[in-house]
Order: sequence, then structure tokens, then C-alpha cells
Amino acid sequence: MKKSFKKILAVALLAVTLSAGALERDHRAIWMSPFLGSNWPSGAITTSNAATQKRILDQRLDIFKTQNVNVLYYHCRAMCDATYESAYEPWSNTVSGVRGQAPGFDPFGYLVEAAHLRGIEVYAWLNPYRYASNGTGYGTSAAANDYEVLHPDWLMHKSDQTYLNPGIEAVKQRVVDVCADILSKYDIDGIVFDDYFYPQGGTDFSLDATQYNAYTAAGGTLSQADWRRDNVNQMVRRVGQMINSSSKPYVRFGISPAGVACPPNVTTEYGLPYITGDWQYNTIYSDPLNWYKNGYIDYMSPQIYWPNRWSELVNWWNNAALKFNRHFYPSTSLTGITEAQTYVDELQTMYEILPADKGGLVFFQYAEFVNYAEKYQGGSQMKFGDIIKSTNWTNKALQPIMPWKNVSNPVMVSNVALNGVNLTWNGVAAGRYTVYAVPNSVPDAQFAAQKEYLDGITYTNSYTIPAEKASGYRFAVAVYDRYGDEYAPLFVGATPTTIQAATLTYPTGGIQPKDLFRFRWTGNGSRYKVELSETSDFSTLVGAVDVFEPSCSVAQFPVLTTGKTYYWRVTSSAANAFDKVSSVASFKASHIKINSPADGTENVSITPQVKWDAAETGSSYLLEISNRQDFVTTIYSKELNATSFNVPNLGANTTYYARVTASLDGATSTSDVVAFKTLDMTPGNPSIKTPASDGVTLHCNEAVEINHPQGCTTVTVQISSSNTFPTRTSFSQTLQIGNPRTNELSTVKVSSKNLVDGSTYYVRAQGAYTDASGKSQKTGYSEVRSFVYSAEAGVESVTADVKEVSATYYNLKGVRIDRPENGQVAIKVAVLSDGTIRTSKVVVR
Repeated sequence: MKKSFKKILAVALLAVTLSAGALERDHRAIWMSPFLGSNWPSGAITTSNAATQKRILDQRLDIFKTQNVNVLYYHCRAMCDATYESAYEPWSNTVSGVRGQAPGFDPFGYLVEAAHLRGIEVYAWLNPYRYASNGTGYGTSAAANDYEVLHPDWLMHKSDQTYLNPGIEAVKQRVVDVCADILSKYDIDGIVFDDYFYPQGGTDFSLDATQYNAYTAAGGTLSQADWRRDNVNQMVRRVGQMINSSSKPYVRFGISPAGVACPPNVTTEYGLPYITGDWQYNTIYSDPLNWYKNGYIDYMSPQIYWPNRWSELVNWWNNAALKFNRHFYPSTSLTGITEAQTYVDELQTMYEILPADKGGLVFFQYAEFVNYAEKYQGGSQMKFGDIIKSTNWTNKALQPIMPWKNVSNPVMVSNVALNGVNLTWNGVAAGRYTVYAVPNSVPDAQFAAQKEYLDGITYTNSYTIPAEKASGYRFAVAVYDRYGDEYAPLFVGATPTTIQAATLTYPTGGIQPKDLFRFRWTGNGSRYKVELSETSDFSTLVGAVDVFEPSCSVAQFPVLTTGKTYYWRVTSSAANAFDKVSSVASFKASHIKINSPADGTENVSITPQVKWDAAETGSSYLLEISNRQDFVTTIYSKELNATSFNVPNLGANTTYYARVTASLDGATSTSDVVAFKTLDMTPGNPSIKTPASDGVTLHCNEAVEINHPQGCTTVTVQISSSNTFPTRTSFSQTLQIGNPRTNELSTVKVSSKNLVDGSTYYVRAQGAYTDASGKSQKTGYSEVRSFVYSAEAGVESVTADVKEVSATYYNLKGVRIDRPENGQVAIKVAVLSDGTIRTSKVVVR
């Protein structure tokens, strides 16, 4: 984990609500490392301070429990050392004071036990290959079992870093063995790697030339760079396989790579949009998309700490996770936040982007999370953990379901009993449980294990009821297995019954419904789990969704392959009843697709008709066209109810990208991007629309408007006090396709000064286009028009299709426009000299 950070993205938010609602499933984690200082332990553990160190941790864990934190990533292995009892590597000096010397107690073992007592998961955090933060090693401070003593040939030395050599077979196996050792000794919930693969900043090819030459001599054909990436991929694959074949296959395996995955050409090879940058692929030789694509890992937690890219990168990684059916929990930081740029606001932006019940956030790091505070809602300083509890972590949450680990095996506790404040039950092997405190005012039939009633999580078959809930509540317990699946709850003293299996009604019989359809069924459960599989025996799950109503949208699952047959079933659940699984139904998938122009088509009209498949009845569509594959900028967009549209004007000889997003009842589905290139043509010159003739008066709230010639990509408008348009003193603005108007004249500056009331100004325009050779060319100039500037705001009349009406677009500041369902709206606006606004409105056919 890198130690240098910048401010989190500062964005202008539009009317966000501080409470994001009660998430059922949410990964809420904190990176925790004695290596960083101001963490736990804050120094060497000795026999004399052991009790104090334990008390400090216990107190902090109590606070984390109250704040609804549910995961801790603990740094077990920072420099090929250990903050746990390792069979292979020396104790870390960060917990003992001396490398190779045992601390007063095993901090990791104590943390796992103490966190589980509070229902908090613990993941072992490892740096795979980093050995020392210098180029020589530990010298006289090295422990007897350090690698520079036992296996000096395993090490690669740079001037400022020493790493294990990933190209050595024994090194790969050592990383696997270290993970297996932790897995066998500790009751962990996950393993997470930091991005220490090949050395940071690049590695000279001479450092592993011996291993690479041996590889090519044996017939290997990969380049040295690709071979290095393959070394890392092999290690990741083997760790994943070890976990899945162990006695604890439920352990989640994740990696925290840098915030940008790979160069643009590599992202497109994986079927993902272009993204700027490469912070790992060609330097530390990690290929995160390979791990997603091949299913080696369960999740990734990219380090996204950079200003102005949070939304972009989170959206990109989220799309990658959905594409490969894995999870994504971005890592973020609280450093650099200022009074004017509160993290509370940033938090809302993050949760608006993250997929509900499938994602989460990981905070780097413990000391920042514990110490950071800011003024909240105009009040006094408040600790961030308390703020986030009152905004997004209002309830306790379970971990997101891992559908690729199919373990559906409905079970229930028995003999739930309450003796004073001591709740007990008969559990299941290797069990974990959720405990619900349900107000007496809520009937059993209305209880569906809603997380607002979740009081706690326990790894034992007993639970102490909090004093404030000793009366007025009933208690229920459910099995919450280590994979994250939760089963039917049982109330104190209740006898389990059998629930009716759901009857699947749509889609069934192998039909092919349109995209954005809803799964439907009938049943008497209070909640349901919908499972979707590629196989009828459900050995290859695509996704699983918990819902309260007898229907859910297909958009809640990963994108399905058009024409492929899928299978679905529903598990019904209710309090005091054994879960019941329905029969299986099948259907063929549909995914919205642009049919015209086809991907890769050339010589497309500059006014193309775009056509796409219809989604479920009632869907609306957003057509977007961009000159970038990642759609960072959009050339044209249009909201429609139809499934085709004639784009009014595009540039000649230009490659464009198009996509369509269908929306229905809050669910969305986006087509694959198609690329097309427009035909060759030489555009005409632009013309001036406003002013319509010479000498007319234009007011400060008006703008110059042009007629955009077909085939031009942009038009540049010049405004000057001279009809010769001297470059240094003229105003110039370049207008993209779809925008025919300049900024309002009150903002225009000529000779670095605002326009002068009563003065005459001149305007002309020139287009730009791409010729057949790919070079940028200019059209001739338009006619020159003159206008007289008025510093008074004028009366503007606008008539437009209702979907195009925009107070901002037409400079109608402060005017509310009520949009009728059909027809056009004509608005007359008068801005008087005292600043008041008068409007009249008439709706026309």
C-alpha cells in the first residue's frame, strides 16, 4: 500500500441525501497495520504491556462494532516477516521490537478472536514479494530464518528495494505455503494481497535474466515482460486454488492493485473501455484483469486516492467486476480533506456509484479512520466513524453474496432460548449467526430478517442481549454461513414449520424475454433468494439476489449472453420455517444491442440512423455518441421512447462510438459500444443565425448562434470590435456538434474587457473537419455580421420540444419550467433592469 496520497476528488453535488438507506449487504473495511505506526499495536508487545495492548484493542473494537465496521484487514506480512506465528518467516520487529524475536503475545491470533467476539471479520493482509525497503537486506539484524540467510539466491536487489524473485518456482510456492500456513492456524475470513509484486518503479531485465533465459531455453516464447506477468498470474492462481481446495473454501481472496489497471490497448483486449494511464502493468508486472477474467480471486480493492478521477475509476472498475462476475470494494483515504471539501459529501458520491448490496468501501488506514474528524451538519467536530454511522452505515450489514461459490444448503438453528440476557441455541458445524431484536409491535409475519432489526453477528451459539433491549423485543437467530449466505431465522421458543415452495411464473419454458424483464413467481415467503445459473444443476451460478417481493429485475444480475439458456430458481424464506427451494425454470437471454450501424462499419452517413433492440415494454432509452470509447465526453445524447433515431449531424471522416441505455422502473441495461466511421465529404462554410442581420441589438443575456455545417466536427466563433478580427484582441469560442450557441454575451471579453453597452461588434465563424487522410482541415469563414451590444437583459422567446427544454441551455436563469407530458412548451421571459423576472407560458401542439 503506497504511503503518498492526494486529496480525494472534490465534486459539485446536486441535492444528495445524507442517508443512503439501509444496505442489506455492504463490505465496510479498514486497513490496519503496525508497520505504519499509530495503528495497533503502536509499538513492541512485551510481557509488561501485554494487558494494556489487549485492552486498547478491545476498546477500539467495541467502537468499531458500534460504528458498524464489519471487516478488518490486518497486516500479517509486510517484509517477508510475520505479525503472527509463522512456520516460515521471522517475527516482525513492528510487534516485538527485534526482527525474529517473539512478542509478548500473538497479536494476530488475539485480533481474530477479539474481532469475532464482536461479529467483525478479519482478513490476513500480505505483501507477496517485498523483502526490504533498501537494496541490501537486514545484514547483522537479519533473523536466522531470513531469506538472505537461507536463500540469498531468491532475492533481487535494487538500490532502494529488495524483493523476492517471482520467476523462481520455489518463491511462488513459498507465497502459497505462507498463505496455507495462516489458513490452517487462524480462523480468518479472508486473505488480501497488497500490490507488491515486482519492485516499484520498474525492474531492470538483468535482475531475472538467468530465470528468463532458462525459460526460453526450455521453449518458452513469451517476452520477458509477459513472462513476468505470467509469473505473478501463476502465483495468484495457485493461492486461489489452495484456498478453494482447503478446509476453508469460504475464505475470500482479494487483491488491492493500483487504481488504473493497464494500458489502453490491454483494456480493450479484455472488452473494457479505454482508460488513461498505467500504474502497474509495465512497471510491477501485475495484470488485474487477468485475475478477474479467470476467476482466480473473489474481489479487488483498487487504491483510488486521486482527485478528479474517483467517479471515472470507480465506474470503470465496477463495470469490470460486473463483466467478470466478481466483487469490487474500492480503497479510499481520508487524507487531504479540507474544511470546504468534507468527506461526508465525498461519501455520498461514492455510495451513489457503488452497486447496492454488491460492493463496499475499504478505508486506508486505521489511524486516519480513528482520528479524522470534521464538522457535521453545521455542528461541532465529529469523528468520521460516527459520521458514517449516521449517514451510510446506519445499520449492521452482511457481506455481499459470492454466487460463484455455490453452497446453497438451507439450514436452521434449533432450541433458541433466552435466560435473562443470555440467548442460546443449537447451532451447526463451523457456524456463524445473525441475531435479530424485533420490536414486539412487529408481527412474526412482517419480519423478513430486515437489517434494521439486526442486533449483532456471532461466531458462537450464544449472545448477550444489550440492556436497552431487555424488554419490548423478541429475538430470532439465523444461520449466517462463512460464505455470507443467510438462512431462515427462528424466534425464541418457536417450533419450525415448512413453507410453501414458490411457483415460478415468468420466464419459463425456454422462452426469450426482452432485456429488463422481471422474474416473477408466487409464494408465501417473507423474503426470497433468486439464483441464476448457467447449468440446470446450479453448479455454475451467475448470481444470487435477496428480495422481499415476488419479483426482481434481470438487471440485478451480471450481463447475460444473448441467446444463451439460463436456469433460475427461488428459495422462499420466512421466520420459524425451513427454507424451501422451488423447481427450476429456463429461458434464453436477451441483451440490448445496437443493430445499425454495425460495429466497425465505415462510410456511414453524417446523419446516421441508429437502431437498436427493444427492451421490455415501457422502457425508455438514452442514446449517446462520443468520439472517445470511454465516453468521458459525449458529442450527442438523446432521451427517447423509440428504438431508432436519426442523428442530425456528425463530423466527416471521424470515428464515433455509440451506446444505448435502456431504463425501466429504476433498472438499467447498457448495450455494448459500437464503433463506426463517417464518410468522406468536404463541408460548406458555417453561417450566422443570431444576429439575423447587421446592426440588430443583442442583450447581455443573449448569445451568438450559428448554423453548424454538416460534416464539421467543430465551429469556432469569433467576436471583435473590428471587422478584421485581430487575433490578440478578439474573443474566440469553439462549439462542438450539438451546441450552436456561444456563452451569453455578458461573459464575453474583447481586448480583455467586457463588451461595452451601445458599442458595435462583429462576429464570424469557421468550421473544422477531418479529411480523407485523417488530417484536420478548416472551412472558409462565414459571412461577417454586426450587432449592437446592450447591457440590459432582453426578452427572449423560446419554443422547443418538451424534452429539449432546459433553463440552463436557454439562459433562463431562475425560471422554473413545468414540462407537460406531450407537446411543446413556449416560454417568454422578461428580465427587468431591477433583476426581477416575468414569465408567461403557453402549451402548444
